[in-house]
Amino acid sequence: LLFTAAKQRFVAGVLDATASKVGDSPATRAKVELNRVKAARQADGAATAHNDADTLFGQAHAALSAQPRRVFLARNQGWAVAFAGEGGEDVGGLFRETLQHFAEELQSSALSLLVPTPNGANNVGQNREQWVPNPAATSTAQMAMFRFLGRMLGVALRTQNHLSVNLPSLVWRYLVGERITIDDLRAIDTMCVQSLDALRSLRPVDSSTVVGDDADADG
Repeated sequence: LLFTAAKQRFVAGVLDATASKVGDSPATRAKVELNRVKAARQADGAATAHNDADTLFGQAHAALSAQPRRVFLARNQGWAVAFAGEGGEDVGGLFRETLQHFAEELQSSALSLLVPTPNGANNVGQNREQWVPNPAATSTAQMAMFRFLGRMLGVALRTQNHLSVNLPSLVWRYLVGERITIDDLRAIDTMCVQSLDALRSLRPVDSSTVVGDDADADG
């Protein structure tokens, strides 16, 4: 294993080499207005219909989807946040607050992108508090939001902010191209692994013996 300092130098070098200058001064930042009232109605179930687009995450996705790639490669924040009907100038605090809200929405029923691990849903095993991609979230809009989630993870890394999404090792290993093992699956779905182990332990049936027994019974 590489020492932490060596890994951090490598990552920092890659980030510096690919960083854009967007956001180095406030004048170069994109402007994003978000409506917290609309998002709150979605979060507490007061909305007439569930709509990912009404969350703060969904609103930001819509506002930033047409922005050029360099906005997401900024070493500082690539956009400034304003909340509709609220005062305040974003000098970093509102940007960080927005990332925190994103994490809260992602790990709740407000957004359909992530669901609790099977261990969490069944209240067994480890990592019950973690979240995994929702296998039913396959629409065009949802896939676009997954891409936006990936960009937000990259933005958090580049700007040294937190996007505290509690994902299991299986997801992280997949993202970086590492081999996924049965232990990774067990860590999120103990019952599935138990079923697989039971199937592996089944002994093959001797078909000739079965046929013979049936023939004797018929006789």
